[in-house]
This record gives sequence, C-alpha cells and structure tokens, in this order.
Amino acid sequence: MEEYMNATQMAQELELAENTVRRYLRLFKDYIPARQEGRMTKYSPVALQIVAQIGSWYKEGLTTHDITRRLREAHTRVIDVAADPPQLDRVVEHLQRLEERLEKQQTFIEESLKQRDQMLMAAIREMMESKKQIAAAEEKQEKKWWQWWK
Repeated sequence: MEEYMNATQMAQELELAENTVRRYLRLFKDYIPARQEGRMTKYSPVALQIVAQIGSWYKEGLTTHDITRRLREAHTRVIDVAADPPQLDRVVEHLQRLEERLEKQQTFIEESLKQRDQMLMAAIREMMESKKQIAAAEEKQEKKWWQWWK
C-alpha cells in the first residue's frame, strides 16, 4: 500500500523548507493528489514527485504561471468529491438545474431564430413586390423623348 505523508514529512524527504513545500501545495493544489484524514491532509508518493518537479522548475527560473501551464499539460486536475457526499448531491442537483436551463435557452434561441427568419423572408418578399410595383408604375409613366421638355 502507498504510504501517504503530510507536508512536514514531504519537506524532510525533499530537503526543502516546510514553508516552501506548503506554498507549493497551496498554489498547485489542483494538480497534487491528496486526501483528508480528519483535520490533516495526506499526500501520496505521486504528490511527492510533483512537488519535487515544481521545485526544480522554480530553480530553473520559471514563473508560477509557467509552472501552472506545464502542470496543466502534464497532469490532470484533482477534484475531491468523496470528502463531502452532501456537497456532491448539491453539485449534482445544481448541474441538473443548469442543464434544464440550458435546454430551455436552446429551445428559446431556436424558436427566436425561426421566427426572425420568417419575418425576414416576409420583409424581403414585401420589398420585392414593392420594387415590382414601382417598376411597373415607372414603365407606364415613361415619356417619349420629345415630351421631356414639357
């Protein structure tokens, strides 16, 4: 079984200052797997490797933004939903409500577009009919060339 360790043990293992390890854990918590045991957070050996990599990136002179980008590319984000099952239920309910709202909005948008298209086509037809009537009226009123000066 994997041996989980706390931040102090990680700092000793990596030979880094404890404050530095805690800062790394806080800044990049979305990419470092951990589990809660009461009030204590324990980290897996994978987390130890990730923190060691973060330390080496800082030594290379990378910024926090650059390190975040590299972590995003190399590791999946960790979301702990098992820690609070009632919260998970609330999240699921919220997602269902959002999905229903999204479906209603999609229906509204589709109906609005269909109605707009119908109105637009009616306006275009009306304009074409008006142009035809204007052209017919102009054709009737066309003067002969000898009547232009009258």
